[in-house]
Amino acid sequence: MEGIFSLGHWGDVLFDLGAPEHYTEKDLVQLVKKKVIKKARLALGTALWQDWKLEGDFETYLEERIQRLLNKIDIDHVGAKMRAFKSLFWAPRWTSTNLSVFEKAHPITLPYYDNRMCAFICKVPEEYLANRKLQIAYIQKRNPAVANITWEDQRPFNLNNYHYNKMPYNLAFKLGRKFRAGIQKIQQKKFIQRNWELQFVGEENERHLERYLFDQKFAEFLPSATTKKFYDKFKEEDDVFYSHPVSMLLTLSVWNKKFNNA
Repeated sequence: MEGIFSLGHWGDVLFDLGAPEHYTEKDLVQLVKKKVIKKARLALGTALWQDWKLEGDFETYLEERIQRLLNKIDIDHVGAKMRAFKSLFWAPRWTSTNLSVFEKAHPITLPYYDNRMCAFICKVPEEYLANRKLQIAYIQKRNPAVANITWEDQRPFNLNNYHYNKMPYNLAFKLGRKFRAGIQKIQQKKFIQRNWELQFVGEENERHLERYLFDQKFAEFLPSATTKKFYDKFKEEDDVFYSHPVSMLLTLSVWNKKFNNA
């Protein structure tokens, strides 16, 4: 592909519900925790905290830190405050990390990072931002062909009929997906549908993964017993639930290797 990448990073946050209508200021810490902490990551954070013999406990520290960050945002509207929190502390740490992947290929633009977009968002009532109503209406009006493309989160429906993604209208699709998964299970083929499965599933992937997780230098940074505990749970108990801790352990191992080779 040639040209410039106009990236959609952060549009899903700006053009969606910041927080449920009935939420108050005191509910925000728990909402942030719910959004930030992925499956089993609290258990991993607690384990690391204990292994490194830090004072107090991880969950209390996390809640206090979230509260301090929220206190820095002088916004009364709860939904807007949550949106601002994500924009200030989430986008730089998470969403922006893959920009270099696109930038390596072609120049990039970030329309949702533009201050003019933020100024516009501040003038739009929450009811039009919630559930991406404004984005959906814009696409339906400006590009009907795009609106007819299957919406991945609402398969097999699109922007024009996604409200039918409920029983009984989606029954045939759900049965078909279960049938395909069942056939692959009989054939002993893993039904690949998640990003981490592309990286972790299969003999070759496992070999590379284990090379990082059980690297000797990494064992000096983090006790191998902790790594093995979460990896065993991933392999033997619930791969979906424990995929996030394994991903984080892999990230820490890669970072540790680069740090030691710097």
